[in-house]
Amino acid sequence: VWTPTADQTVWGAISRAVRTPTRIDQDLFLPNPSTGTPVTLRGTRDFESEVLIAYELGYRVQPSKTLSLDLSVYYNDYDNLRSQEPQGPTGRPIILANMLEGHTYGATLAGRWRVTDWWELDGNVSGLHVDLQRSPGSRDATNGAGEANDPDYFFTLRSSVDLPGHVQFNAVLRYVSDLPHPATPSYLGLDLRLAWLPRENIELAIIGRDLLDPQHPEFRGAVVTREVERRVFGTIKWTF
Repeated sequence: VWTPTADQTVWGAISRAVRTPTRIDQDLFLPNPSTGTPVTLRGTRDFESEVLIAYELGYRVQPSKTLSLDLSVYYNDYDNLRSQEPQGPTGRPIILANMLEGHTYGATLAGRWRVTDWWELDGNVSGLHVDLQRSPGSRDATNGAGEANDPDYFFTLRSSVDLPGHVQFNAVLRYVSDLPHPATPSYLGLDLRLAWLPRENIELAIIGRDLLDPQHPEFRGAVVTREVERRVFGTIKWTF
């Protein structure tokens, strides 16, 4: 970490991480051999750990006592990612192997602004790019589609207001761009919360979630897609 001035901070990091094989990677058999049906997908004891090398650089500045800004950029290099390798002339069975590789990169800008003594805003916006491809010799027909399903862009904006009479009003606006695999549309969501604290240890609140749409999907399943519905509810909190 390097601090050039009292209100600025620059930092960076390089890290290495691994994902060790799971029982699915090494012991999966579909369908179960006991059924007598030929196996179409299976793991292997030769499956190795997936490897990530991550590079990150950040910059923080506080131009005033009420405003702070953070910018971070990153690059991730992946190796030995899980692939689905067809075997023989028929392509069956498919074996889980480590023949995908690639990288991701992106950036996040975040800020916090104390507008007044009773109103605070904070938010962030992020962008992400994913590029996965087959390693030499791979026959994976999915080209890594099942290993990455992330939005390209998303942002969140929060507002917190302290009103007279021990009343709090909070709002969260968020946007998530579409997902590629399987295709899921983008959505804009709004959450609201109005709370009254008659005593320090008692809170009564009414909360609304996902208020902009009657319902929307956040992820599509291969067979069934469950959509997030608009909902309004009340809470009572007592701490002691």
